[in-house]
Amino acid sequence: RKSIKWYEAQGYVCERPIRTRFNPRKDFFNLFDGCCIKEDDAVLFQVKSNYCPKKVIEGIKNFKKCPPFVRKEIHIWIDRKKEPKIIRVE
Repeated sequence: RKSIKWYEAQGYVCERPIRTRFNPRKDFFNLFDGCCIKEDDAVLFQVKSNYCPKKVIEGIKNFKKCPPFVRKEIHIWIDRKKEPKIIRVE
């Protein structure tokens, strides 16, 4: 939720995947916690707290279904920090 609020403050329209009791861990493409769109930008992002395993970074790096104009990011929210550390994955 922090990342969505952070993007909305920058003028993006954001969406999270719908979780149900039958599928509580559903992500976009089983990799991303949210997506944000602005008139000239689009972002898919994964959110982590304090640390991001290399397995997550590799999974996002190997995701090829994404058009080249869509950014793929990992947001790492460190305790007591107001902004995330952002890793842009190419």
